[in-house]
Amino acid sequence: TGPSRVVYLDTNCSVHSCEIHGSTSTGVSVGTYSNVSDCNIYNCGGYGIICSSGLSLVWGNFLKNGDNLFTTAIHGPGTTRDNIIYISGASNGINCSGDACAVRGNTIVSAGGSGYGIGFTTAARLNRNVENNYIEGFSDSGSGIDFNALIENGTVYRNNAF
Repeated sequence: TGPSRVVYLDTNCSVHSCEIHGSTSTGVSVGTYSNVSDCNIYNCGGYGIICSSGLSLVWGNFLKNGDNLFTTAIHGPGTTRDNIIYISGASNGINCSGDACAVRGNTIVSAGGSGYGIGFTTAARLNRNVENNYIEGFSDSGSGIDFNALIENGTVYRNNAF
């Protein structure tokens, strides 16, 4: 079952090349100006990676559901790029919350799940950029990009494949 958060760090921190698995809650939680890179995070419930505030970078990670399913593999504002995410069930891939979210070059594959690949939880935010992502395998009740909480204020969608 593991602790509620396996790795919990404040601002200006880096988590690099770690393997994190087997928790019923969050794998990695970081604050402002932090980065999570080249990690293998799997079999965690809750979030795989959560950034509690902006200006964080999440890149080059591998995240996969196991017996414990992510609520959301990656959650928070900041830049999320070049991650590979395999999910199932009601798990979500990437959830953008806050201003200045950049989601680029991610691969998100679902085993027929009912969640979403990329979603937005806060409406009326500025400067969101979603481009060059590959999203596959969501069921009819799931979606590649969930626009429900999105108001078009400078959001760019370019070259995404479904």
